[in-house]
Amino acid sequence: MNVLSESDINLIKEIREYRNRIAHELINFLLEENSEIPLGHISLMRKLIYKIKMWWIMEVESQINPEFENIRPDDIQLPVLQILDQIIEIVSEYCSNVY
Repeated sequence: MNVLSESDINLIKEIREYRNRIAHELINFLLEENSEIPLGHISLMRKLIYKIKMWWIMEVESQINPEFENIRPDDIQLPVLQILDQIIEIVSEYCSNVY
């Protein structure tokens, strides 16, 4: 069940710490002059979610769900990734206009 490497786990911890900072200190984060939107963290989160979801579908769902029996990774659409792609696009546009 080695879906996540030690490096992946460390990234999750780093992203979680940043998320907690924003969640618990939102006003300070918004008012800080040099605060940055964590586009890199969002991109890393997207990669990790993709990795976990694909592992789950290919290793678990394909074994128990007939709909996934002969599925290929390229055939899988993950709505959560589509949402994250939109967020990344919006944040990228915002950052290019602001910075």
